Amino acid sequence: GNMKKFGYQTLEKESGKGKKLSELMNMHGGYDYLISTSKLTSEFYKQAFNVSGDKLVILGAPKIDYILNIDFKKEEVLKKYPHLKDKPVILYVSTFRTYDDDYLKKFVEAAPTDEYNIIVHIHPVAYKYHPDIDKYIPEDKFYRCKDIPTVDLLSVADIAVTDYSSFIFECAIANKPTYLFVSDYEKYIEKNGLNVDIFKELPDIVFKDAKEMFKTIHKDKYNNKSLKKLMINQIETLDGKCTEHIVDFMIKHTKTE
Repeated sequence: GNMKKFGYQTLEKESGKGKKLSELMNMHGGYDYLISTSKLTSEFYKQAFNVSGDKLVILGAPKIDYILNIDFKKEEVLKKYPHLKDKPVILYVSTFRTYDDDYLKKFVEAAPTDEYNIIVHIHPVAYKYHPDIDKYIPEDKFYRCKDIPTVDLLSVADIAVTDYSSFIFECAIANKPTYLFVSDYEKYIEKNGLNVDIFKELPDIVFKDAKEMFKTIHKDKYNNKSLKKLMINQIETLDGKCTEHIVDFMIKHTKTE
């Protein structure tokens, strides 16, 4: 699935590339095919990769198969971090920003660490723009679990929080109650942009105020209807055989002497 704009969708925006440079480097120009997860996602990809529709094939992604069986990683994660069993786990995964903002500080200050074990995973690209970002996350109050892939942490998460990241689809596939914390929404729209109107499509789970979000989480009355609808629109390949479909496609289209 795809939430935020990228590639040719963000040309000349602060978080994107320059048009002239992209043309000179023939950005995304060398593909024979692009693998997509749905008709809607293919429309976003046509814009982002600047390709014609005949290059798009809806086969899904191997990661979908992996997430559908993610519980198999739970024992491995808890063996490394046994204290995660002591309280319900909130997994917070944020995307990177090319600009300065205090979204992380707001999340950390509002987080109820007395009630929950909270894992904070920062997008690796965030360190390029904000190398000292870890200073906002007190290590005595939050888990980082940097040695565990983000997707594997879904196996121990009771609740997930993200923002503009397509990680929301991974959470949906794993059937985790998921919330979006977007205190910098207007700024992000201006500097990057989204393919999804999150306040329209996900009205019950989007929050600009971290305290209000945690109050809602505490009520424990999650409704997954809007997220499930979004997932179905962007991911048509949930049969657990995406890898098989991709390999079959590759074999069929491989030229032989």
